[in-house]
This record gives sequence, C-alpha cells and structure tokens, in this order.
Amino acid sequence: MEWRERASEDVSDALRGVQAARHRENRRLRAVQDGMVAGGRAFAKEKGLDEKALVTRLQTAAKEALDAFDAPAAKPVVKTKAATKTRVTPQAKAAIEAVAHAPKKKPIVQEQVRDEPAAERLIKPKDDAWDDGH
Repeated sequence: MEWRERASEDVSDALRGVQAARHRENRRLRAVQDGMVAGGRAFAKEKGLDEKALVTRLQTAAKEALDAFDAPAAKPVVKTKAATKTRVTPQAKAAIEAVAHAPKKKPIVQEQVRDEPAAERLIKPKDDAWDDGH
C-alpha cells in the first residue's frame, strides 16, 4: 500500500472520529436542553405560572446567550489607535523648516566594478584538452 493511500485512510479515520465526537456532543447538548425545558415546565406547573410564557422566555434567553457567544467570531476584529497629540517644540519646528528650505543635493552615483571570478581566470580562452573530453 502506498504512503498516500495510508495517509488518506488515516485522515478519513480521523475525520470520522471527529464527526462521531461532534455527534455525541450535539446529542448531549440536546439532552441538556430538553431537560431544562422539561424542568422549567414542571416548575411553572408547580408554582401556577404560565408555562408557555416561561418556555418562550427560556428560548429567548438561550438565543441571546448563543448570539453573544457567536458575536466575536462573526465580527471582524478591527483595532484602531487612539488619536495622539503631538507637541512641536520651537527647536523641532526650526529644524523642520531648515531641512525644507535647504538646497537639494544630487545623490552621488558610484560605479561598481565586479571582479572576474577565479574560475574564469584559470581557464584559458582556447584550451584544446577541454573540448575533446580528455
């Protein structure tokens, strides 16, 4: 069996394991939800409260909690920097003005000379032994 096939099977097995774990966690969350609703209904019945209003309130609270939990993941995080105040001293202002009004200097261009590589110096321009394979 090729390594690619083994790797593919390993990945598939891992994915199936994750799916099974997620399935179990979903069935577990559903059981908690069902238990809370049943307990709320029983409490409302014992206390003579409006069962429908209590279940609606529980569902609304659960939805708000999930929305608050999911909100940071759904909204992109954009950090802004607070505006900062900069105080320019008279000395700094004078230096900036001096640079702004200074005559412009042309950059000095230096010619670069490349040394001939050592291998090129060792090979003669016409070397007969080089061409015939000796």
